[in-house]
Amino acid sequence: MSTNKAFTFIPHGAILKEFKVCSQNIVLGFSDPEEYKNNPSYFGATIGRVANRIANAKFTLNNGTTYELAKNNGPNSLHGGFVGWDQKEWVHERSEEVELGEGKVCGWRDVFCLVSEDGDQGFPGKVRCVLKYTQWKEKCAEVVGGEKEVLEMDFGVELVGEGVEETVINLTNHSYFNLTGDANTAGTTLTVPTTTYLPVDSTSIPLYPSTNTVYPYPGLTPYPGITPKEPFTLGPTSPAIDHCFLLNCQPSTILLDTRTLPLQTCVSAFHPKSKIWLEVLTTEPAFQLYTGEFIDVTARKDGSGKKAARAGFCVEPSRYVDAVNRDQWRGMVVLKKGKVYGSKIVYKAWKEE
Repeated sequence: MSTNKAFTFIPHGAILKEFKVCSQNIVLGFSDPEEYKNNPSYFGATIGRVANRIANAKFTLNNGTTYELAKNNGPNSLHGGFVGWDQKEWVHERSEEVELGEGKVCGWRDVFCLVSEDGDQGFPGKVRCVLKYTQWKEKCAEVVGGEKEVLEMDFGVELVGEGVEETVINLTNHSYFNLTGDANTAGTTLTVPTTTYLPVDSTSIPLYPSTNTVYPYPGLTPYPGITPKEPFTLGPTSPAIDHCFLLNCQPSTILLDTRTLPLQTCVSAFHPKSKIWLEVLTTEPAFQLYTGEFIDVTARKDGSGKKAARAGFCVEPSRYVDAVNRDQWRGMVVLKKGKVYGSKIVYKAWKEE
């Protein structure tokens, strides 16, 4: 049994820097932590206050107050603005060994904390986020080395400032996966449990629902060309996906703190060249699947090579896109004083015999 840690992190952006499976790093990133200060594709980053897009970079909360945000993605706000939580210096509060129960060995937890002040990037309210990264090795005789590498991310957010009664939160991790180390992900097979997704306009904002739309609304249709629970293969240029898939299609049932819910698989991935498997699981009601068309990252002084389109694929468990601006959805992202926002994401990977 190996006692080496498969996962490493840095305080800048609470970034997942490495995810090693049998000594092979399967996430995109840089060798030198300083390079993450120029990280236009959000490699490995914790995304907040709001992952994905907010339409027209504005929303209304706190008894009719309209909050204007920076437009950093066409007319919209993306991933928390120009200086989102991916560009903040988090406090690494502690690193500790943990006992996790039968079949889970070498448990280790790293805890990061960020306080985001009222008005940060235009968002109301002072909030405190605690992110617990817990890694372990899961015993499994059928895989190389006899163990799977597992990482659990536990997010918790509270509104701690005075003078504001509510704010908006939607967090995720933005790691890109490449199971071979090749220049692109061609040949990777993906399997998703659902193809129900949110159709979007030309700026990637959901087309539905309007204020009076009832469920299931007209745009809730299967994603074309993919079948649930059946593998499909990524080619050099297609399929090109950057959409939000729904694990829970009943927004009124979605909790603000989902951490008590059972984990569901978002994506299973495999590449025959490396024989590496990956699973992404979550308690969240949705996930953005992005096949990396817009990756354009220059080579760096630390020797990290250029990363171009489709160098990795991204799975972003989260709440619905632009939920704060939809009456039927906003309950899943509006954090009120005295309440807690919470979510879990799990990465699991191994190499088959």
